[in-house]
Amino acid sequence: MKSVISLLLLLPLITLAQVEDSFRLRLLGKWNNPNLSTNPNMDGQIWNELTGWVDTSNGKEYIIMGSIDSIYFFDVTDPTQIKLCDVEWGLNQAINRDVETYSHYVYTASDNAPKGKLQIFDLQYLPDSVQKVYESDEFGHNTHSLFINPESKRLYMCINRVDSSLIGMDILSIDTPDKPSFLGRLQTNQSTCGRVHEVYVKRDTAFCSCEYKGLYVYDLTDLSNQKLLGSITPPYPYNGYNHTNWTDSANQFIAFTDEVPQGQPIKIYRIRELNDMTYHTHFNTHPGATPHNLFWIGNLLYVSWYHDGVYIWDMSNPRTPSIYAYYDTYHQNKPGDYSGFKGCWGVYPFLPSGNIAASDMSNGLFMLKYDITAGNGNIPNSLNQLQAYPNPFENQLNILINLKQSMRVKFVLYSIHGNVIEEKELLLPEGESDNIVTEKKLLKSGMYVLSLVSETGETRHIKIMKY
Repeated sequence: MKSVISLLLLLPLITLAQVEDSFRLRLLGKWNNPNLSTNPNMDGQIWNELTGWVDTSNGKEYIIMGSIDSIYFFDVTDPTQIKLCDVEWGLNQAINRDVETYSHYVYTASDNAPKGKLQIFDLQYLPDSVQKVYESDEFGHNTHSLFINPESKRLYMCINRVDSSLIGMDILSIDTPDKPSFLGRLQTNQSTCGRVHEVYVKRDTAFCSCEYKGLYVYDLTDLSNQKLLGSITPPYPYNGYNHTNWTDSANQFIAFTDEVPQGQPIKIYRIRELNDMTYHTHFNTHPGATPHNLFWIGNLLYVSWYHDGVYIWDMSNPRTPSIYAYYDTYHQNKPGDYSGFKGCWGVYPFLPSGNIAASDMSNGLFMLKYDITAGNGNIPNSLNQLQAYPNPFENQLNILINLKQSMRVKFVLYSIHGNVIEEKELLLPEGESDNIVTEKKLLKSGMYVLSLVSETGETRHIKIMKY
């Protein structure tokens, strides 16, 4: 198939890629018990969320992971020999369970289940056992998700069920960790955020993923004088059920997911001005795949991507994220089958050892390690042919691309100093495309950098010279 496309930018030569089972993430160990209770309404789901804890007195590393019925405590200090230390009953048939640590305690809550409670367990007696030090429905009998800000010693309870009411978000003090106390409630209404599905908090600035209402940012320093700082509301690119978010360390960008079965990609927005947040880009592993939870650490974005497993993205340039590593925890799905919510629920990348823990709804706990040699260190090329001519050019640049399958690509033109001059997204057909690119009249003579980014995040760069 041939097509001729006129663009207002120059096209680079770049590779596009299909995904293998493993790329730069090596499996160190795994733990599962397929005989545990399952949820028949979720295709046999056993597991849900996980978190980690480190005993600073001896450096031992632990993972706490929720199942449908209980909470499991693992010693993963030696990830090749995962040890189950304790099991504590949580709540029968809890599809959603959340676990967050503070000091030597873990806080647990459940949702989509019969009436439950907030539970707190003391971890300091591991690896022998844990002790339950708190269990009460005083502040909520079902809670969808938790977030702890250790600086302010606050516990945020999202989509909190109190008596017969459904609360957007409640805030507790954990100044005394095993005796939480009520501080306040997010002041919102149905015309703004409504309910908070998950929250990420930095210095009392709360980035709230508010379901189909979008993403809202509040200053909660003074709970009696809450301030709405900005919002990202539909319609925005690929909007859906705004699920979770995380910012970069410099507070310049935010990444967030929209959890819907149609597989909406991750979005990146610039947030330097919270009252004027601007769309930057979007990306996905495969068309139809659904990202779930994410963490942005340094230049890397760690994502649990349901059917596709764990993905790590290089965010050195937030305009052009590229795949850094991945591991497929869920081999049961057929290629291209992304129906329902299955596979990797959560990822935990904060262990001092650098080991990465992941929970798979069917396959249990995975312990992974970045290894550039894993999976041969290369993603296979999906390009049959790629050619740019002439280069240098005077009036027109031609790009000949032959793809193994149809896919969406983004072209970005940079100055030699890294400033974005132009960008455009195209859906290119399977087979051969001869793209005739006409220069902009205002484009001066000199050197430029062209980037091509596939919908799976693969990126390549080439220098282009204009006479």
